[in-house]
Order: sequence, then C-alpha cells, then structure tokens
Amino acid sequence: MSFTFPFVTLDDLQLHEELFNVNCKTAVNNRLSDHGLRDFISNFINHDLFKSLDSAYYTVEQFNEKFTPIDKCVELGAFHLNIHSLNSKVNQFCMFLDLIDFKFDVIVLSEIWSTNIDFYSNILQGYDFYKDLPVSGHVGGVGVFINRSLRVHVRSDLKLPTSHNNKIENL
Repeated sequence: MSFTFPFVTLDDLQLHEELFNVNCKTAVNNRLSDHGLRDFISNFINHDLFKSLDSAYYTVEQFNEKFTPIDKCVELGAFHLNIHSLNSKVNQFCMFLDLIDFKFDVIVLSEIWSTNIDFYSNILQGYDFYKDLPVSGHVGGVGVFINRSLRVHVRSDLKLPTSHNNKIENL
C-alpha cells in the first residue's frame, strides 16, 4: 500500500501559488484545487490541536520553568534540531541537553553530515543512535537518538526512495 500526498505532483511554482495564492488565475486555481493542498492546510491550521501548539522561543531557564513540571505527564517526549553538522556542534549539543531538565525519549537531528559520524553514536548515555547519511557528499543526513527504554524496529520498507534528482535521507 502506498501513500501519496495530494500535492506531490506540483512543481515549486504551483506549490507556491497553492500555498500563498500568489498570481493564481482562475484556470490555474481550478487545476490546483484538485490536489487538495489548500483544503488540507486550511483544515490543519483550524484544528484545535494545531491552535494549542506553542512555537515560542525559550531560554534554557524559561524552558525548564515551563516544561519540567509536566515531565511526568508526557508519554513520549520528542525533540528536533537542525544541527548543521554534528561533528562541529557536538559539544554545544551535549551541553544543551545537560542544561535542560527534561529528558526526551526521541531526539531527532537533521543535517548531521557524515564527517566522523560513527564516533558520535555513543555520545548520549542510555540512547541508541540510528542514522541515514547522504549517498553522495557529506552534507545532509538525519540521525535519531532513541531512549533504550523504548522498543525500536527500523522500518526500511517505509523509506522514501532517493534518486539522482531527488536526494532524500529519511529514517
């Protein structure tokens, strides 16, 4: 069974027109509405769950003050960071995690790059490290640290295919 997003066939210009309603003539608008992207986004942003999300920036102190009291109520804590080279920012990343009082179950790092990446698989005690590195070059890649208390099964059958024109790292 395969799943395709309703807007997967749009090129960049069409996607921009669909999202922001820029330069949309009636004919183009009618053609793009068949993809359902506008309806999908409209329904999503009007959903109560989306409205309840907090996307503010916090200092470490503000984060600890706001989220430490709810730590015991969270069933699965996840964190994402575009680290832009784990090799160059490993010390700052570890210091940051030491400063926050919230222990995440899943830590996702994008743009980990491939430089010395095997060296960093053990930087977080109590976590297993999974990664998907770029096929060509060293820039890109995704890594996931998962708390060892969780049972993990890597689903390679769900990986998106990569090609010369569409390079994807996914896990």
